[in-house]
Amino acid sequence: MDSSRDLNTLFLGKVLLRYDRLDSTNAEAERLLKAGTPAEGTVILAREQFEGKGQAENGWFTSPGKNLTLSIILYPKFLEPKSQFHLNMVVSLAVLRTLEAYEIVSKVKWPNDVMAQEKKLAGILIRNSLTGKGIKHCVIGIGLNVNQDPFPEDLPKAGSMKTISGNIFSLDDVRKTLLENLEKYYLLLKSGKKNAILIAYLENLFGMNEERLFSDPEGNRFTGKIVGVDGSGRLLVNTRQRTLTFFNKEIIFL
Repeated sequence: MDSSRDLNTLFLGKVLLRYDRLDSTNAEAERLLKAGTPAEGTVILAREQFEGKGQAENGWFTSPGKNLTLSIILYPKFLEPKSQFHLNMVVSLAVLRTLEAYEIVSKVKWPNDVMAQEKKLAGILIRNSLTGKGIKHCVIGIGLNVNQDPFPEDLPKAGSMKTISGNIFSLDDVRKTLLENLEKYYLLLKSGKKNAILIAYLENLFGMNEERLFSDPEGNRFTGKIVGVDGSGRLLVNTRQRTLTFFNKEIIFL
């Protein structure tokens, strides 16, 4: 059932393609881009995904009709390829503000998971098609756990808006709130406010300026403080000896 509230955006979500079942919304978005030029802000929404993907080709589990699984097509030609991680920041902040609108306190876990009470509520997967001078198009995939409860035993770190708050939410209402927040931050980025977005991202970054235990993929443990991200989106961790930089999957939070 649709929420009675109107979608308050200029362009994002004005074209909404609903599917009962898809392999993945990102894959459908890529098929649309190969076939033509969909309107910027086109949203592909699926009640069920059977080949949903997370970061590094990890699977994304979701029960049909319980959560939001959607993809958005954008054309951020104004953004230099070296600044593409700002798109991750924009989407992460949009999800965080959406949860905040429903009184759920969350943090962004680098690079772009969103956590509440140590549980993962949302994952983001962004595919950019680059040209020599810019970004030709961008497909933003978002999986936001809304009403799922419980989760499989092999996903002990997964949570949802329902498991955190005890409430059941309208998927359409949450979707509209999410798209409104995403357009807000995307237009902020388009207007050149990259530093403001970086500051907001760091203010909401899980583990920022906290002494924490980490591991590398080989199992070597070390302690350090997250002190920021660089222009390429690498995580900056300050140890007692030096500041280390990590790409995704090069560091494990313990």
